[in-house]
Amino acid sequence: MGRLTCTAALLAFVAVLTLCPPGWAARGAFTGGRELEAEIRKNMTRHGVKGLTIALVDDQHALWAQAFGLADEARGVPATLDTIFRVGSISKAVSSVHVMQLAESGLVDIDADIKTYVPEFSIRSRFGPDTLITPRMLMSHHSGLPTDVVAGMWSDHPQSLAAYIPTLAQESMAAPPGKLWRYSNVGFSLLGRMVEKVQAQSFDQSVRWSLLEPLGMTSSSYVMTPELAPRYSQGYSGGKETPRPALRDLPAGSLYSTATDMAAFIQAMLAGGGDVLSHRYFRQMVTPQFPGLPLDFEFQMGLGFMLSGLNLSDGSRLIWHAGTALPFQAFMAMEPNRKLGVVVLANSQEAAHFISDMALKALELAVASRPGPAARPVPGSRVFRPEAFRPEKLTPEELATYAGDYAGEGGLLSTIRLVDGVLKASVEGRDVELTPARGGLLRLQPEKSLLPQLPKAGQEEYLEHVHPDGQDVLVLRGRARPVPLVKLENKSIPEAWTARQGVYAASGECAGLCYKALALTVRDGQLMAVIGVSLPGEDAPSIPAVSPLVVLGDDQAVVAGLGIGSGATLRAVEDGLYYSGYHFKRMP
Repeated sequence: MGRLTCTAALLAFVAVLTLCPPGWAARGAFTGGRELEAEIRKNMTRHGVKGLTIALVDDQHALWAQAFGLADEARGVPATLDTIFRVGSISKAVSSVHVMQLAESGLVDIDADIKTYVPEFSIRSRFGPDTLITPRMLMSHHSGLPTDVVAGMWSDHPQSLAAYIPTLAQESMAAPPGKLWRYSNVGFSLLGRMVEKVQAQSFDQSVRWSLLEPLGMTSSSYVMTPELAPRYSQGYSGGKETPRPALRDLPAGSLYSTATDMAAFIQAMLAGGGDVLSHRYFRQMVTPQFPGLPLDFEFQMGLGFMLSGLNLSDGSRLIWHAGTALPFQAFMAMEPNRKLGVVVLANSQEAAHFISDMALKALELAVASRPGPAARPVPGSRVFRPEAFRPEKLTPEELATYAGDYAGEGGLLSTIRLVDGVLKASVEGRDVELTPARGGLLRLQPEKSLLPQLPKAGQEEYLEHVHPDGQDVLVLRGRARPVPLVKLENKSIPEAWTARQGVYAASGECAGLCYKALALTVRDGQLMAVIGVSLPGEDAPSIPAVSPLVVLGDDQAVVAGLGIGSGATLRAVEDGLYYSGYHFKRMP
């Protein structure tokens, strides 16, 4: 072993032993450190994750923090608590705090029309000409805006928010505002432009001066800077180093940070806003918005924070947010009653399989180390354990009513079929057996999941049969949020759309996650868009994503379903098709 290799190995060993960086004083004893460390190492090895950092806080004090693995495998650089990672959509929570700072200062009314602040914003709508969208709707994902505009989202030289927002005039609303939760990165870009307009400075500068610096988050930024670049981790997927293009939608997912900086953010939130936001305005952020909407399926969303779906074993409800900025993965959770919080950052795509589990385990061990008050009841929560499922015998005819095609998460096609008297659900090649249970439930085969990328809710997974607004829906429960699967009804397809069947090539550059091609086809009487999705990395394959479409007219169809990605519009244009910022031109 050469001198350089020995030095790198020694540095990695020292980094793993480092519990708290300078200035981060630990409080009390955390008795679960060894157990948590062993579990993290086991999962990193199992899933091939290169580097990871974790910070656990107890109110305004550090409880435990560690760095594992490598920030740069090729150069033998260890991950440390000062390593810069991307926190992905956790950025939305930070961005929302800044918006609430502006609201508290009187610069923004979160219930005003967003066009008051961003008059250049416009978008097509099939829900009426006077569509009112407010900052409150944007922060709580109830705006009705599409989830993404994929074209140009990732680029080495992305558009500014000032240039991007006017292009939304070519896009279409995905749902009427204020009617249902539908995740939207587009909405947070619109919030970012609002910040720029009222502050007369860039979004990054505004957040840095008003929020990040006052919290001491000096290693955090929404844009990569020369000061942060030397500590910026490489990214990995499939064990290989992958590109790290910049993100256009800064407020939605571009924050660069460290575990210790994010711990400082958590501490401010556990203090009810700390020195950066008053208790009154912070309480709004952790109050469920638009409660009781039937198409939200009981999911509770605050302003930038998710408020339901994840509990500790004693029933304590968590405030949380996950983050993905491919290939980086991140997860943040807080237990407000005991004032505990945790953040986990990783540089490998495969970390999505376990970082939420590690975060919840860290909080459970922290509770065991420092018992606090009994958990408050969680109103309306339904936790199903194996013993709660009582099998129900259904006739073949009753079982057959569940069979069919469904529009699921991300607009992807899901299928339930009856095979030799057994119901089987399939999503993206994953087959899971379903067992009927009393109450109209379908229990998923133990140890299997239809959507393993979503954080686990610590309970059994099952499908619940409901009929909101007359629709036939199976709601997947047991993950951090409910996921609706909407049963498709075959309807006659206009000749204008059947004549458009074929393969179309996407225009524009491809960096990070992007679309390469689109195939329009009719399958079993259902119009489908098969989109070739390219992931980061030179050797990354183009993955086909099959989305069922609902035809609205000769020139317009939308992605079927109620969840993330649904409602997006595919529009016929003179020279091909327009979808998510791309002009697709027909290939011979």
